[in-house]
Amino acid sequence: MKGRKSVPYVNIPNNLPKPQSVSKVSVAAPENYRADLKPANVREEDDKCDKNVSTPSVIRINNAKDKNENLLTYIQALSFEDIWASCKQSNNLFEDVNFPATNSSIFCNCTSKVTVQWQRPSEITKKFNLKPELFASNTDTTLALGNFGDKWVLNAALSLVEDTEGLFTILPRGQSFRDEWYMGAFHFNFFRNGTWEKVTIDDRLPTIDGKLNFIHSFTPNEFWASLLEKAYAKFHGSYEAMKSCSFEETLHHLTGGTVITHNMADLDTTSLDDIIFQSIECNCKILCSIMADGRKWNELLSNGFVAERMYAILDIRGIKLTRDDIVKPVTLVKLKSTDGLRLEWSGAWNSHSPEWRNIRSGDKEKLELTIDNHSETWIEIHDFYKIFTSLYVCYPTANPSTFGSKMLNKVQEFEGQWLNGVTAGGRPTCMDSFWVNPQFEVKVQNSPKGGAFFIVDLIQNDNRLIRHKARINNVVGIALYQVVLNANLAKGTYIVIPSTYDPNQEGEFILRLVYDEENNIEIRQLGDVINVSYDMFNCMPNTTYDLRNKFLELSGEEMKINAFQLATLFCELKLKDFQADVEICKSLLLLSRHTSGYCDFNDFLLIFGILSLLMEIFTSTGKSLNKKITGYELVDLCEKLGHIVPEKFLMESLWKFTDEETRLSCGNFIRFVCFFTSTFSEERNSA
Repeated sequence: MKGRKSVPYVNIPNNLPKPQSVSKVSVAAPENYRADLKPANVREEDDKCDKNVSTPSVIRINNAKDKNENLLTYIQALSFEDIWASCKQSNNLFEDVNFPATNSSIFCNCTSKVTVQWQRPSEITKKFNLKPELFASNTDTTLALGNFGDKWVLNAALSLVEDTEGLFTILPRGQSFRDEWYMGAFHFNFFRNGTWEKVTIDDRLPTIDGKLNFIHSFTPNEFWASLLEKAYAKFHGSYEAMKSCSFEETLHHLTGGTVITHNMADLDTTSLDDIIFQSIECNCKILCSIMADGRKWNELLSNGFVAERMYAILDIRGIKLTRDDIVKPVTLVKLKSTDGLRLEWSGAWNSHSPEWRNIRSGDKEKLELTIDNHSETWIEIHDFYKIFTSLYVCYPTANPSTFGSKMLNKVQEFEGQWLNGVTAGGRPTCMDSFWVNPQFEVKVQNSPKGGAFFIVDLIQNDNRLIRHKARINNVVGIALYQVVLNANLAKGTYIVIPSTYDPNQEGEFILRLVYDEENNIEIRQLGDVINVSYDMFNCMPNTTYDLRNKFLELSGEEMKINAFQLATLFCELKLKDFQADVEICKSLLLLSRHTSGYCDFNDFLLIFGILSLLMEIFTSTGKSLNKKITGYELVDLCEKLGHIVPEKFLMESLWKFTDEETRLSCGNFIRFVCFFTSTFSEERNSA
């Protein structure tokens, strides 16, 4: 960032003493720390009343093996402001106990024998006689990967160099190494699961032989990138866990945007032209790269580009060249090397290319066909198409107001989950279960010429901290009937179906749908409609049993029976070798017109009829009464009864009635239907 000034800092009095050491606090209960570290000038009654008084935090725990879990929870709950205020109060630098300066913060497997020294920026720059800065003044920002740095984090970070607002979204303004502000603590923001999460770190960085071996700036006293990488590593649990991220994931975490990847092999130059133009209109971040394909990462190619380095697309221009009365249309793409290094494109339309002689200098200015510095170049779209292999478009969906046009100005988010036996149906080829996946209805009421542009973004809730313990995310996908993931929709109704690859894989997800509000698009989740059929309340037993006499034998003069007597009565009736136990009878009594846990003879006839109907419905699956059904079959049987069971109710209630394999016996099927029916039967009771 050439000529960039230092980040603005918080105006704090200059007469505060400079930190000299790291505080050492013995382990105790959180409330003891609250008392011991309370500012001396705050009275007990003031502390209770004044919410603006910050409670100082624990800066360091001496014996890591004896850490009290309650204390750790207390520390994690502290905000950056609390930590900073505590450090300022105690005049000590911050040490992060939640992301310690040990190999456990670097490797998933802490048995690694790599010797790492953790140093603060002031210790690293001491040998250069320089003071550390977040952003070095009057220099270009050029970053090195180091021996262990992550190339996707490097590329994503470089893409933010010219995006000042984007960079200061993840690295909030006001932080610096100035003596009056610096306390060894910095905070960053990363986007996950639909929201920005704050990550606070200390500034101790891993070095080997005194040198930074992860991402760092070529300018020895510039540290924003190294600190960003450390915060991102903490965000995932360790430096190693961070490496499991794809470039798309990393860019999403750093921008909050929806990232769509296009493989050049799947496009033609016309569609490529449309995608770039449309993306620029939407104020998207557009990046492209060349697959290494057997080459080394960062290898300089003969055409002047570098393998797997990210290049930003800044502009696209269509011009017409006339020669000998022949008009030749040419489409030019403006590229910029994100690392700020010289771009040595050797083909047509580079800065020294003879093609520029066909355009007068005045016309170049009018057509904005200029190059601002040595890291930029123009390239003809056909050459671009042949050379580059991947195109990344990042739509700023975390903040729709930043869109450059009205083409995309509305974002709707839905949270959902795949639940084993209920809503985890797997991919479309799983014909027996795919239909049970969560479904979202999209109605396009008004479609302009060419269709309504629409983006579907499926995000599985991030389990990277769990993955730190050797668990991986499920493979997920989207089935969008009649359209593709990123499409122009004609007027009509569509169904979006998020799914995992295999059935019965559990997980949570966020579905983000992005569109133009003017197209009058309505979106709702299917399965949240409740319908209870009352036809089964009209069924009466068709039997030769002498029900009245048997009922009277048990009920006596009161002419009513409870759940225990009802179970005895059903036992005597020997219903198709099915035993309705007391728990089943209690559930059946929920359908009685009485709420006292008893039923009279008319209610008994109703309950007997319902029980017979449910047993018949259960056996319609082809299974005997002593077998079990799956959660998928439960939904199907409920629909046969005329019940539409909402997905939320299923996920919240089904576990009460299923075994470890999410299966239900006939008895538990009956109990579930009774529970659902009684829960949503206010309409029947009020009729």
